Amino acid sequence: MTPETPLIIIDNREQTPLTFQHFSSRRGTLQSGDYSLDRFETRFTVERKSIVDLIGSLTAGRDRFERECHRLRGYDFARLLIVGHPDELPFHLSRRKTTSKAILGSLGTFEVRYRLPIVWEPSEARAAALIEKWAWYFYREAWRPFKILPAPFGAAEITQ
Repeated sequence: MTPETPLIIIDNREQTPLTFQHFSSRRGTLQSGDYSLDRFETRFTVERKSIVDLIGSLTAGRDRFERECHRLRGYDFARLLIVGHPDELPFHLSRRKTTSKAILGSLGTFEVRYRLPIVWEPSEARAAALIEKWAWYFYREAWRPFKILPAPFGAAEITQ
């Protein structure tokens, strides 16, 4: 593998993995998240949730999900990617003892508490394309050699 060909790692526990159009992928065990990059598993991660998974994670599985979000703080790039739209929440909450407002409030809190950007994508295809975009830019920046930057204005006079 060369720096020009990123390889997406899909966590073994991911039940219905996304299909990627532009990058190769393989299964592997990730410490956190569902998607990462080969050789950058401790620096890049995306946690994907369907709306049903999200509701479960913010209700019955809240403690476990909070621990996961806390672990994501240690990554250079981490995202919570929700496949769906916030307007779909009421449909999935009709038999639950929580509200859309409570779910969205928890997400807002987690975004600030864990410095975890939350992104909604309406379809799996668009979610996969977004992961590929993030992976491409992260990978490109990780492999780019450091550039020699010009000295700040006036720095030459200080060193003389």
